[in-house]
Amino acid sequence: MKRIAIFIGPLLFMAWTAMAADIPKSPFAMDPPPGWQVSTSGVMGSLIFFMDAPRDGFAASINVLKEKVGETTLDEYVNVSYENLQKSIPDFRLIHKEKTAINGIPFGAFEYAASQGKLDLHVYQVFAIYKSVAYLFTGASLEKCAGEYIPIIKNSLHTIRITAQAGHNHAEAPEDQ
Repeated sequence: MKRIAIFIGPLLFMAWTAMAADIPKSPFAMDPPPGWQVSTSGVMGSLIFFMDAPRDGFAASINVLKEKVGETTLDEYVNVSYENLQKSIPDFRLIHKEKTAINGIPFGAFEYAASQGKLDLHVYQVFAIYKSVAYLFTGASLEKCAGEYIPIIKNSLHTIRITAQAGHNHAEAPEDQ
C-alpha cells in the first residue's frame, strides 16, 4: 500500500491506495475505484472516505456513514431520507430512486443533482440496514463530470459485500412496491 498526505481545505489526513477495503466499524467491504485514495481517519464523520484527485475545485469521492435506526425498516428509511433530501437541499433534483440488491444485500438507492455553494454536484447514494444500523454510501462528482465519474462510483458501490467476520447477511429485504 502506498501512503500519501492529502489536503482538503484546512484538513490534512493520511490516505492509502488500496485494492479492497474493509469498512471499519461495519459488516461491509468494497473495492474503491482504481487509483483513488482511501482514508479511515474519520474525515467528515465517515467510517471510510475514498477520493480521486481534485478537479475544478472538487474531488470526486465516496464516503460511508452509519446511524442507529432501531426498528426502522429499509422502506421507511428510504422514504424519510428522500423527504429529508427534498427539505434540506433547495435545488434537489431527483434523477432516479430505486430499491435494489447488491451481492444479495437489499439496498435503497438515489441518484440526484444539487448545488453545494457554487458547485453543481451529481450524487449517487445507496443504503442498507444491518442489525438496526443504517449504512449510507454516498458518491459525488461535479455535475459536468458525472458522465465520467458516476459510472466509476456505481461500479465501486456495486462491489459492496458482507465481510466474512460479519457472517450471515442479516440485512432486511425491501418490501415489494
